[in-house]
Amino acid sequence: MKNKIIVLAASICISQNLFAQKYTYSVDALNITNDKIKVECTTPSVSANTTVYHFPKVVPGTYAIEDYGKYIEGFTAFAKDGKELAVKKEGNNDFIISNANMLAKITYYVNDAMDKHVKKNKIFEPASTNIEANSNVVMNNGGFFGYLEGTENTNIAIHIKKPSGFFGATSLPQTSFTDNQQSFEAQSYYQLVDCPILLAKPDTTKFYVNNTLVTLACFDRSGKARSAYFYNELKRDMNGIAQFLPKLPVDNYTFIVFVDDFVKWGAIIDQKRKPKIGEIIPLIKKFSKLGVGALEHGNSSLYYLANFGDSMKTKDLHLANQMTGAAIHEFMHIITPLGLHSQHIGNFNYAKPIMSKHLWLYEGCTEYFANLIKLQAGIFTKEKFLQEMSGKIKAADKYPYATMSFTKMSANCLEKEYNKQYIHVYDRGAVYAMLLDARIIKLTNGKKTLKDVILALNAKYGKTKSFEEDNLYKEFVAEVGSGLQSFFDDYIEGNKNYRLSEELEAIGIVYQEEAEVDAPRNPINTALNDIEIKDGAMGIGNSKIQSVGPNEWAGLKKGDKVAASAYADAFKKEGQYVAEGETVNYKIIRDGKEMLLPIKVKYAKQKKYDYLASLEKPSEQQVAYWKKYAGEQ
Repeated sequence: MKNKIIVLAASICISQNLFAQKYTYSVDALNITNDKIKVECTTPSVSANTTVYHFPKVVPGTYAIEDYGKYIEGFTAFAKDGKELAVKKEGNNDFIISNANMLAKITYYVNDAMDKHVKKNKIFEPASTNIEANSNVVMNNGGFFGYLEGTENTNIAIHIKKPSGFFGATSLPQTSFTDNQQSFEAQSYYQLVDCPILLAKPDTTKFYVNNTLVTLACFDRSGKARSAYFYNELKRDMNGIAQFLPKLPVDNYTFIVFVDDFVKWGAIIDQKRKPKIGEIIPLIKKFSKLGVGALEHGNSSLYYLANFGDSMKTKDLHLANQMTGAAIHEFMHIITPLGLHSQHIGNFNYAKPIMSKHLWLYEGCTEYFANLIKLQAGIFTKEKFLQEMSGKIKAADKYPYATMSFTKMSANCLEKEYNKQYIHVYDRGAVYAMLLDARIIKLTNGKKTLKDVILALNAKYGKTKSFEEDNLYKEFVAEVGSGLQSFFDDYIEGNKNYRLSEELEAIGIVYQEEAEVDAPRNPINTALNDIEIKDGAMGIGNSKIQSVGPNEWAGLKKGDKVAASAYADAFKKEGQYVAEGETVNYKIIRDGKEMLLPIKVKYAKQKKYDYLASLEKPSEQQVAYWKKYAGEQ
C-alpha cells in the first residue's frame, strides 16, 4: 500500500494541470448546528483522472501534528453536471477524488476541535478551531480549508455568511462587507493559512507601532469588552518594540484574542473554595493539556487566554500577564521565521512536512529579543534582565546536548523522542542567541549586534524569498567574519556545551554555576524562617502556614496564606532588591481577609545557581561593548 500511494502522488504531481485559477469558498456561519459549519468550494479545473484534496497535517509555527482532517465530516465531491464523484479518505487528512477531470465543487462540514477530547495529537488551542452559533467562530484556516494537490499558489476567494452585527477580524484583505456577508481574498493557500479569522461581535482597538497599523480584536466568553484593556496593558511593550525596530516590515498587524471562562476553577486554584468530589477529575482533565498561549503568523497572532477571575492572587494567571507574557515574542516573529526563513517554511509542505533545523533562529532568537527589548526599553533593569536569562540557563541545563544536537532536535521535532526536548527552544535557544550576540559584538569590535545581522539578512531575503537550509551559517559568517563559524560548529550543529563565561566576558558579564549572594530573606522559605508550609493547589495556588516555631521572625501565624508572587511584590522594586532594614508591606490572607503585613527586611547569604552578574571592574572596552549590547549607543 505504501508504494502504491507514493506512485499515485507522483503521477498526480506530474500530470495534473489546472485551468481555472481560483478557489471560491462559501462558509455558512448563519446556520450552525451542533458546532458544525458547512463549507462549499468551487474548485479549479483538474485534468488528471485522480486528485487528492489535503487538509494540513501540520501548520507552520506549531512543531506538532494537528491532523485537521480528523474534524471534517460529510466530504462530498461533485461533477460539473451535479453528480457525486467517488471519494476515498486516506489517513486523517487526505481525500482521494476519482474522475477528478469532472470536478467542479466540494462540500463538507467542519466540526470544531477546541472542545473535543482526543487521546492523540490534541490541537494546541491557539491553532485550533471553535464554532458556537450566534457567539463566535475561531477560524484557524487550516482547519476550515484544504487544497488540491499542487494548487498551493492558486488565488482564493472566501465568502462568509454571518449573523447581523458580526465582524470577521483578520489580516486577510477584505473585498466586500454587508450586514450578512463578509468576503476576503488570499493570493495563495500559504497566505490563507497564515491569516486566522475571528468572527464575532466586534470588540477592537486600533493603534500604531511606528509605521504599522495594529488591530487588537477580542472575544470573551463572559461578554466583557477586552480590547481597550489589553491595549493599555500592551502599550509599554509595543513602545519597546517601536524603539527596537524603528521600521517594521509589515504595514498592518492583527492581535486576535480569545478569552475562555475559567472563573469557577480560579476560585479553587486560589484556595477560595475546596473542589467538590465531582469537580476533581474534570479539574485535572481541564488543566492537564490546557493550551494557554499564542501562535504567530506573518502579520497577526492568535491568543487563547484563560480568565480565572479578576481577583486572582497568582499573578502569572492574570489575563494581563498571560497576554503580555507572550505578546512581544509573537510580534517579533515578523522578523523570523515569517520574514527570514528557509525553503522548508517558505514552501511549507502541509501534507508531508519537512521541519527546519533552525529553531535556534526562529524561536530561540525571538525569545531572546523579547527579553532584550525590555532591557533596551528600560522595562527591565540590567539585574532583572540577567535574572531572566539566568532562569533560562537553569532550565537549559536539562537539555541532552551531548547526545542530541540542537539542529537534530529541530529537524526531527515531530518525532516523540525529539518533541520531548522541543520546549528548550525557549530557554537553551534563547541562551544561544545571547551568546551569539556577545560573540558578534566582539568579532566586529562593537560595530554589529545579532539584531543588525538578522535585519540585514531579513532585508536580503524577507517574506517572499527563502534562504537555503544548509547555507544559513555562511550568511552569518559573511556578515560578521570567519571567527563566527566555530560558534555554529560547536554549539548549534555540534554537541559541545556552551562556555558561558568565555562568551559573555566580552560584554562584561560573569557566569557562576554556584554563587553566594546577599538577598532579602523570603518569609516562607523554610530554610530561612521557623515555619512549616503546605504548597498551593497544583503548585500555583497560595501556600498555607501549617505551624510556626519560636524563631519565626516575620510575624506570620498558623493558618496564614501567602501567594508565590508576594515575595517579589514586596521585596523587589523594578527588579532590584530593596535595602536591608527597610520596611515592606507583605501581602497575606489571614482569617479569610487580605491584609498587608509590615516586615523589616533582613538579608542573608543565599546560594544562587546559574548566576549571571556584572563584572566588578570591567574594562573600558567591556563597558563600551555592554552599551552597544544594551542599546545605549
